[in-house]
Amino acid sequence: VYATRADADTQGSLLMVTRQGTAKRIAPDQFTRIRSTGTRAINLREGDSLLAVLATQGEGEILLFTEAGRAIRFAETEVREMGKTAAGVRTIRLQNDKDRVTAAIALEHAEQKVLVVTSDGMGKVTTAEEFRRTARGGQGVIAARKPIAGAALINGEGEDILLLSSQGIVTRIPANSIRETSRTARGVRLMRLDAGDQILAVERVPNTEEGEDH
Repeated sequence: VYATRADADTQGSLLMVTRQGTAKRIAPDQFTRIRSTGTRAINLREGDSLLAVLATQGEGEILLFTEAGRAIRFAETEVREMGKTAAGVRTIRLQNDKDRVTAAIALEHAEQKVLVVTSDGMGKVTTAEEFRRTARGGQGVIAARKPIAGAALINGEGEDILLLSSQGIVTRIPANSIRETSRTARGVRLMRLDAGDQILAVERVPNTEEGEDH
């Protein structure tokens, strides 16, 4: 993975999370002077790929979800700052060889609300504190009984959720229309899928007056 530009005034840290559950924290000022062709940002292990880069304040918490339905919440400071060529450290123990991390969220506090969406179009909103905080590197807790496709922070009014399926279908729904529930709840139907289709991506976007599907 190569970085191409960074803001010299950026504070806090950049946290990189890979599909296989490796995380690396790096100071943004390490990317202030780089070549036009880019510079290496992280060394990935064979078969791994970068999932997300989170801009954090350096003292918050990280919440990760896996396809196998697990979640882990740990202090960001458990991932020490590293150099550009470092590979990172393990954040969660995956359930099997096919399991992978599907969502990474930077938390400011445990009372924040999180939407979890499974691959069959079900979703639920719960507070981050429902996912018990542990040390990084463990198996985490059960977040869903079905494969998790993605997750997103829910900050309040004025937000929509976009759901994208493997067949190219997009649904947009108001975030506040999804009722809050417990971590162990089944959730509600967010998107009806045809046979063989599944949710691929979950994204939070600003609410607009034209909130209908097109």
